[in-house]
Amino acid sequence: MKKSLFVLIGACAVLLAACGVQLTSAERASIEKEANITITCKEGRDCERKWSRAGQWVAESSAYKVRVSSDNLIQTSGPARSSTNSAFTVTKYATGQDMYVIKFDSYCDNWFGCEPTATELKAVFTHFVLNDHPQ
Repeated sequence: MKKSLFVLIGACAVLLAACGVQLTSAERASIEKEANITITCKEGRDCERKWSRAGQWVAESSAYKVRVSSDNLIQTSGPARSSTNSAFTVTKYATGQDMYVIKFDSYCDNWFGCEPTATELKAVFTHFVLNDHPQ
């Protein structure tokens, strides 16, 4: 119950941050914590499920079209010049003995930064990939 409440609070904080709402230090810490989680998976069904969720998130969340989608790379086009919209690159690489890491990167082409920030995007992405709740 406590873990579910933490996840819900963290997800709400990320959504509020993406809308430009001022966050408390506790909410910012929650976003940072989620963004710093390393996504790992075991070869087979676990990786297939998480990699599928990663592709789904990128396709649904990107302002740009998916340019590459393979077994170890998902990449959008972009970023557009001076845009605050982020382009995404997601990679999957082996770490040894049937284990993999799924790494998320986002970037925009704006001197003032991306909106939402790279940390906020990574937190939302991580939460989505790791929290698959079948209906």
